[in-house]
Amino acid sequence: MKKPTKGEWLFLALWGVLFILTVVLYPQLPEEIPLHWNIAGEVDRTGERAAAFLPLAIIAGLFLLYKLSPKIDPKKANYPQFSKAYRIVFGGIILLMAAIQMLTLFQAVNSNLPSMDVLVLIGVGLLFLIIGNQIPRLKHNFFMGIRTPWTLADDTVWWKTHRFSGKTWVIGGILIILAAFSPLTFRVILIIGSILSSDRYRCCIHIYFSAKQQRRKKMQNKKAPVCPDYCRHSCRPLFWYDRHVSFERTHAHPVEDHRTGIPLGLAATMIYVS
Repeated sequence: MKKPTKGEWLFLALWGVLFILTVVLYPQLPEEIPLHWNIAGEVDRTGERAAAFLPLAIIAGLFLLYKLSPKIDPKKANYPQFSKAYRIVFGGIILLMAAIQMLTLFQAVNSNLPSMDVLVLIGVGLLFLIIGNQIPRLKHNFFMGIRTPWTLADDTVWWKTHRFSGKTWVIGGILIILAAFSPLTFRVILIIGSILSSDRYRCCIHIYFSAKQQRRKKMQNKKAPVCPDYCRHSCRPLFWYDRHVSFERTHAHPVEDHRTGIPLGLAATMIYVS
């Protein structure tokens, strides 16, 4: 059996500290504890104090996903190529969850602590910066990154997409950190800007045109079939919408299909739903 790594020992120590802290502070918690804060730092959702153990279960689930993904992923052979980025991204997510858990406990015990909105926004912004710096290093896999039929089908499209996405995540992280120190009106504008800079539709458009460009290059490298002289005139399309036909009406020989994909709007809908 493989021995736990230093990172795994650190996670177990962090989880143990959080568990002990939750158990020690549990008797001091009120019957209802804050669970969510709005953009102005006001509590907008509360729950029973037993919910204080829920983040611990979520963090343990993230760690199990971290351990299982490289073993069950069909692309598991690629994981050693981006193992460092994989550890950093998962470590950043777990550290943010742990920080929110501690802040929630301290806020429930002593409401005079600094507002949660500023602290959480700074944490989320730093996580965006970490992801934006590491996501271009990811290789083909089915658990982390932008996984679409186009990116999984071509190494170049995968690389271009994640390099572009990394820049948008960094921009979004900077805007979120600036929002933490801005007045409420500017905070809303900056957060909306961060969402627009790193949203999936923006990446979807980039993926679509990258895949289209890559397909066009592949088609240009292929030698186009030449029609024999006796059917040269009969192979001409009858109407404008026949220019992409992949078969001939009068002869049985194949002709290259030059279609480049599905409409962009449908592609965006498919990626967003997935």
